[in-house]
Parts: sequence; C-alpha cells; structure tokens
Amino acid sequence: MPITPTDTLRYETEGRKAIITLTRPEAMNALNREILNAIGEAIHEYEADDNLLVAIITGEGGRAFSAGADLKEMTQRDQSEGVDDSDMGPGFNGFDELDACRKPLIAAVDGYCLAGGLEVTIYCDMVVATEQSR
Repeated sequence: MPITPTDTLRYETEGRKAIITLTRPEAMNALNREILNAIGEAIHEYEADDNLLVAIITGEGGRAFSAGADLKEMTQRDQSEGVDDSDMGPGFNGFDELDACRKPLIAAVDGYCLAGGLEVTIYCDMVVATEQSR
C-alpha cells in the first residue's frame, strides 16, 4: 500500500532506494505524533518492497535534520488530555519500526540533529552529514 504524502513526511522511491523526508521545516522537522507514526509506516513499506535495497532518511529545509520532540505538541497534550500514548502506533515509543528494520538505513543530516532526531540516526546503519550539521 503506497504511503500518501502528508504535511509531515514524504515517502518516495527512486530506482532501488526509498527516500523518507521529514517535511516540517517551519518546526525544524520536530518529531510530533503524526511524523513518528508516518516514519513507522514508511519503514514498514520499505521493508515490504523487495525491489528496494536502501532507504535514506533526511529532513527538508536545510536548517535541521530534526530538532527532536515537538515540545509544543507534548505540552498541549499533557495539559488537555493527560499523558496517554495508547494511540501512538508503530514507530513512536522506542522507534520500534526503525529498530526492527532489517534493511540498510542511511541518515542524510543537514543542519541541527538534536535529541529525538539524533535517536533516529542511531537506528540507521550509516550517517552522512554536511559540514554545517550540529
């Protein structure tokens, strides 16, 4: 089942590679509930496609690969709903899909890579970073 592009993530294939792009540059690609669940779906799609040999995870905008957790969303959720992560699907707590992925993952880092963004790269087999990455 093809992944539909969202406001937070784009999944594309090019030849034998998958490209997973975090698409929240206005928020420095901060990891919110939607983007983390979409990462899980994208990894699942990548693993299921026998034609794909490698996936590249990157961030849009050049300012940040990912600044980590979306603290604004977390604060709003904690105040309005209490802490309930039961609807967090694969790829959120512990980045389950990234951890379980058996195919190669490459993080292409440009700009800041902080907190949860760094955690994403830890699950990758290789990290390629620009000189301005921090």
